[in-house]
Amino acid sequence: MRLDSSLILAGFLAILAASAILVVHSQETKNEQSIEMVLKTDKEVYRSGETMLVSAELSEQIGNVTVSVRGIKDSRGNYRVEQDYQIPADSLQDQVNFSFTMPSCYGCAGVSPGDYEIYAEILSGSQQVANATRVVRLEK
Repeated sequence: MRLDSSLILAGFLAILAASAILVVHSQETKNEQSIEMVLKTDKEVYRSGETMLVSAELSEQIGNVTVSVRGIKDSRGNYRVEQDYQIPADSLQDQVNFSFTMPSCYGCAGVSPGDYEIYAEILSGSQQVANATRVVRLEK
């Protein structure tokens, strides 16, 4: 009889330990966020000095994050398109719009005609939550 009680107790403790592991795993899964972002521009081809409209569309409304847009590096490695937008915690948004004046594509400006990548990311503190890219063409 004593052996049976020990086996029952051992089995009960094993089940209890397994259920605790499952509970912890499911809580971690619920806390993970999967936000998708699509980066759009109003056109694919721009001329020097034109305005480029950029829209970062998010799969859900979020707040308390930074949306950062960078692109069109000149010959010195500097971004010619660069802006950060803060979404406060009390102002949930699922779309962020930016506008940029396209740089001149002449030798002295350090930007040649061609295809350039526009990159956007969502940061929560220093952690990247989502990112997206879009290629645009710059012509004279």
